[in-house]
Amino acid sequence: MKSPECIAAPVVDELRTNVREREPRQEGRAQFPRTEAACLASSEAMTFEHSATTRLDRIRAANASRRADRLAVAAYGEELLPKLFGGGWHLSRRNATFPAGILTPRRYMCQINSHTWFDHPLVFRQDGTRGPDSPANCVIVGMPYGAVVDDELSTSGRQDAEMLGRLGWGIWWRPDLSTHYPGWTQLVVAKHGLLACAASSGFRPIVSPAARLRGGHRA
Repeated sequence: MKSPECIAAPVVDELRTNVREREPRQEGRAQFPRTEAACLASSEAMTFEHSATTRLDRIRAANASRRADRLAVAAYGEELLPKLFGGGWHLSRRNATFPAGILTPRRYMCQINSHTWFDHPLVFRQDGTRGPDSPANCVIVGMPYGAVVDDELSTSGRQDAEMLGRLGWGIWWRPDLSTHYPGWTQLVVAKHGLLACAASSGFRPIVSPAARLRGGHRA
């Protein structure tokens, strides 16, 4: 398995080509140009970080990383989620990187490892909603390492997906569009009650509400 350092440069080159030419590598790719641009910015920040040798280089790398983070949040909230689910979305002010309390009632928290699907999480809340963050008004974005490998789920991944399905969550994924170490992680979105994503979006199903595993995934 390649390290992030080894894959950073090829990923940057590939993303730069896709962003410039707007030609999809796979179905639905061209629908999210801002998200692709955020992936490119993240990959370039990775390259700066791993090649930094001086204090000035490290400062520039840190600035590039912060810029990439801002672009990622904006791209997901203003482009990807509105295209998937409609409406407007913003990063939760209370639970921006803490999805556990939204995913599961307290009595189920110890039964689910939220990092399986929601490593490096971002919690987005729908604009115009009131009350505390809840499954009814939030979408959770995860960027896990190898949650799905060769169309197969790990035993723990399958168990967690089934539990979340029984709790009413739908989970969908793409092998690309993750802004955390692009090319090394996958992008996962979870929405309560989500039964389907448009086929043209390029997202593939993991589990739908009522714990039905989808798409032929197997442990």
